[in-house]
Amino acid sequence: MPIAEQLIRIQCPLCGNSTPVEIVQKGQFGLDCCVSICPNDGLVYLNPRWSKERYHYFYQHEYDHYYRSPVTHDPNSETNYASIKKIYQRLDLNHLSLQGESVLDVGAGMGYSLIWLKNNIPSFTRFSAIESSEYCLNHMKQHGGIEIIANDLDKDFESSAFDFIVMRHVLEHFMDPIRALKKIASLMQPDSLLYIAVPDMMHPKGDLQNYWFRTVHTFYFSEHTLLATALRAGLNPIVIGSENSELWGVFKLSSSSVPVEKDNNVMAKQLAVILNYHQ
Repeated sequence: MPIAEQLIRIQCPLCGNSTPVEIVQKGQFGLDCCVSICPNDGLVYLNPRWSKERYHYFYQHEYDHYYRSPVTHDPNSETNYASIKKIYQRLDLNHLSLQGESVLDVGAGMGYSLIWLKNNIPSFTRFSAIESSEYCLNHMKQHGGIEIIANDLDKDFESSAFDFIVMRHVLEHFMDPIRALKKIASLMQPDSLLYIAVPDMMHPKGDLQNYWFRTVHTFYFSEHTLLATALRAGLNPIVIGSENSELWGVFKLSSSSVPVEKDNNVMAKQLAVILNYHQ
């Protein structure tokens, strides 16, 4: 039986504010989706939202029904490898080569990114995944050659560091993105690369309430709020980009404390995008 959908309130992880401005109460599929914006730093996030337990159950048993399209079940479909090819292209265009032996995909889904890297990057010999979906876990286990180190990043697990870590459209799902990135940072070495991609809240697409805003997306980042989140986790950006409503960046461990540049207009800019948005 699913866990009760009791909504809980949180504070803004960037500033601790507990009185955000409410935007909508329902999102995609008519599910509870209380989107709010922090008046201090412009971070958009769900408040209130489901409990950690309710989300974990959803990802294990319900997420695939809502979001896993039939094509993902076909290992021969090139569509399944489009995301990792785009990541490789972005790294290559910015003269960032994939080196080392180990790769971790956080929110690995069916494992297609790891499969592509296994077949195309000879230096990689260790392929690891963190994934909640039981269906996807079974698929990766059947494929072979992929190490499942955890089904939840928040759980305790032991692992050596990785040379390359992928977090594609996963950071926006966490209950505490700063804590999540700190955990990722603990799995990195000085030369490790971390790739992050999230929906770009400054360039949304589709109907906001019936498509863009989703119960599973607990946070909605702009470039400013993504950088502020990463810096608080001890990560420095190498490159940041935005393309087709996707905000992405490559990060390394920070060797020193870098102050977050204050921008008092972030909230106004973000709210203007939301209020003036036309599909």
